[in-house]
Amino acid sequence: MHLLRSAQVIKILKSNSRVCGTVGSLFSFQLEIFFLDMLNVYKVYSERISQAIAEQGPIATKHALIRSMRSAKKEVLKLLSTFVEKSGEPESGPASVAAGFLPPLLGPILDDYNRNISGARDPEVLSLMSVVVSRLKVSERSGGAEGGGCMSHYKIY
Repeated sequence: MHLLRSAQVIKILKSNSRVCGTVGSLFSFQLEIFFLDMLNVYKVYSERISQAIAEQGPIATKHALIRSMRSAKKEVLKLLSTFVEKSGEPESGPASVAAGFLPPLLGPILDDYNRNISGARDPEVLSLMSVVVSRLKVSERSGGAEGGGCMSHYKIY
């Protein structure tokens, strides 16, 4: 049952990634509709994966359900990377993306990355952060995305 849901979530996310890649910054209107729901899916899957690893050890990452949930998380990260790459004026300029989308997504994604064992960390998190920093001009010297300081207490390694 959960495996089927994960497969459906993956299919929806992949479809949205393709649409985002095609329509570019106009996708911000679509993303606003399901952004928080998508983050909740990411959080729930992250918690379930972490719980399985805590109970069963690193071998849990090999189970079909865990692999499926990890795939869904990766699709969330890919969609967000595509969105940030394609963002632009006037619909989704860097300042509006940094202000509207970054604060709610950084906590769940970076906390999950920091909390997981190395075998359960998704390299797509690093790719997303790279896109965020380069595309949105995020810098710690300026206090984060245009002065927001939203990444100040996270370590990425």
